[in-house]
Amino acid sequence: MLNKIALFFFLVHFNLVRSDINYAIQFDAGSSGTRMYVYEYLNDFKNMLNSNITLRQIGLCRTKGSIISHQFYLDKGIATIKTYTELKHSFSKCMIQARKLVPVAKWNQTLITLKATAGMRLSELSSPSISKTIFHMIRHYFNQSGFLYKNESQVETISGKDEALNAWITANFLANNFHQDSNESTKGVLDLGGASTQISFVPLNQSLMDNLLNKNLFGKNYSVYSQSFLCFGIDQARLVYRTSLINGSNDSASVLSPCMPKNFEKNFQTLDILRSPCGSGSIKNQSTNLSDFNVTLKGSSDFGKCQIEVKNLLSDKKECRTGQDACSFKEIKFPDTKEVEFYAISVFYYTVQASNLLFNSSFDSDIEGFRNVTELLCSFNYEELVARDEIFKADLKLLTKFGINTFENVHFVDKINGYNVGWNLGLFLLQKNTKAKSFFASCQNYQNLVKLFYGVYDTLPTCRIIQRLNFASNAQQSFDSK
Repeated sequence: MLNKIALFFFLVHFNLVRSDINYAIQFDAGSSGTRMYVYEYLNDFKNMLNSNITLRQIGLCRTKGSIISHQFYLDKGIATIKTYTELKHSFSKCMIQARKLVPVAKWNQTLITLKATAGMRLSELSSPSISKTIFHMIRHYFNQSGFLYKNESQVETISGKDEALNAWITANFLANNFHQDSNESTKGVLDLGGASTQISFVPLNQSLMDNLLNKNLFGKNYSVYSQSFLCFGIDQARLVYRTSLINGSNDSASVLSPCMPKNFEKNFQTLDILRSPCGSGSIKNQSTNLSDFNVTLKGSSDFGKCQIEVKNLLSDKKECRTGQDACSFKEIKFPDTKEVEFYAISVFYYTVQASNLLFNSSFDSDIEGFRNVTELLCSFNYEELVARDEIFKADLKLLTKFGINTFENVHFVDKINGYNVGWNLGLFLLQKNTKAKSFFASCQNYQNLVKLFYGVYDTLPTCRIIQRLNFASNAQQSFDSK
């Protein structure tokens, strides 16, 4: 114990260790790419409980892809990685950045994690052995990185519900909605990715809901509706749509698509669709009789027909057991969203933002205007769209499945108060909040023992001293292990 105290005061006196400053490295492995975030934060457990966390994002990096097209790297996520050499090539740029941002003395104390989302959820369904190999390679790579790698749980797939919940935590933390002095209620989050779509919010009427997630965050209790819908991300929905078109054409080698522009043609193999559990229908226990053959997809620019086809794509065949419009997807019971404010992120944001730029206007709160320009875009042929440097956009019909028919309560955002909005920061905050509660529970037990034996109730500063002593001891252990 004396050695710990001596070491602590020696380090503090000579300012060799800033025990309150820490770093974290998180990789967000999505279906359409992997991003790395580097955070710097003050390790103040008291403030972690009331959301007064001093934290800033000091790094953001996208991993490199292995295929080059039109002078751009294409990254389709870690599910496409085949070799360890390819993995190192993909991650090297971001790892170099992380090593520059985090002080060398802090490397072995900086936790490095990778959490995969819907792309790997699908990969684990279709190719479980390949998915295990990919994770094994990443774990080995992290273990050799010089950063803190302790166990396999640092590299894994998170559930869709956790992804949605963590995005909700991120958005409301950045908006200061968790602050004890805030009068603002929390806002929901709508997230559209490549392989899935998520929704999370606190329902105004919770009496009928039995699948809420109950969380104690920063000293308050929240009951959050959190749900993810696999195959309804933008890329996988496109595969489901193509399967529907081919089946509707009696497996013709030439298929007409009203949702694609005139003069647009794309040749592909049906095997490209069947490899996905979404495209093949296997994830929904649906079978398709498609064989492997070449298909030419041709656009016809028909907005009306496109709306009907998209609506059929999103509609459940069965009646909703809880009443009209009370279910979203797959007959899942759904709370009322009419009075709830939402942040719409990811592809929801990119779609509206692209339309704003293209027409030099703002449709963030104008759903009718957005529908009008969508219909106008759908009337253009392929050459006209290319001339406008704009990819083809479809109506945000997906929002109607969440009971949202107006943009009045929807805020399309990419950042809140200067920080990127995604699930990754929420996961970090949830972990730190849990650790802080555990820390203070330990301190409470310590204080009770002091009172029992000495008749004096110890105070919080003693807990902070213990915290710093433990940090100094860990630092010494890390130093001795080198």
